[in-house]
Amino acid sequence: MAIMFYYLLTLALTNAQCEVGIQESDLVQIAQSSELIDEKCIFLALDQGWLDTAYSLILSGTYKNQEFSSSLKSYPRELKKNLDKITTLVEKKNPKFQTVYPAFQWAQSTKAIFLDIKYSHRLETSACSNIRDVDVQILPDKFFFSAKCIRSGQNVRLLLEYEHYGEIIVEDSKYTQLKSGRLSVEIKKAKEEVWDLPMKGKKPSNMHIWWEVREKYETEVNELKGEPEETKKKDDSEFDELLNNPNVVIENSYVNGKYVDNTKERGYS
Repeated sequence: MAIMFYYLLTLALTNAQCEVGIQESDLVQIAQSSELIDEKCIFLALDQGWLDTAYSLILSGTYKNQEFSSSLKSYPRELKKNLDKITTLVEKKNPKFQTVYPAFQWAQSTKAIFLDIKYSHRLETSACSNIRDVDVQILPDKFFFSAKCIRSGQNVRLLLEYEHYGEIIVEDSKYTQLKSGRLSVEIKKAKEEVWDLPMKGKKPSNMHIWWEVREKYETEVNELKGEPEETKKKDDSEFDELLNNPNVVIENSYVNGKYVDNTKERGYS
């Protein structure tokens, strides 16, 4: 009877599979029921946090001269990387968030203001992938955007808040969160007109011209302003001459959709 029971138990373990819901003690028996250690059982042990069991299974496979897959070899390194991130957050002495302005581009038609807000403080750097607590409010008198980001051991709160340059229509305004780590905003003007800026007061340092959209609506904007096309071309020509003048220093900025970096020429590191 005992022999038959052992045979049935062995047969059951052989046909069983390592899957979520299995007990840790059963997992070890299933993994060792065949000639080689079943890697599925090792992966499951790692996923469940049964590190001693995972170690024991890998040790058994090593004694059997088992060659493990590249996936299993790289998996512990990925776990360690994630654990290091958790350790950094847990041990962080100052969990407070530092407030910074997000980098954004703007353009306008005669009927709307367009904003392209990047989840970063600079346009040329990658956007934050761990964005949280996004708050967007398009109010009659102002625009408000806030979001939190944790990356590279830094806690950052992105904040953009300003008073509209003119009157708007809230119910016709909208925004969309894009997968590229950006926020696309369209603010509807109350009447057809040309604004000097999206906001009243001083221009934010991280604001740039959204050239692609600006060029799309350039004709209608110039017509409403009463600005001839010849004047516009002349202004562009003068600006190009200014950029090419070695005696004129221009701060780092986006010009015609391209990032101009003059820090090296000015002796900055």
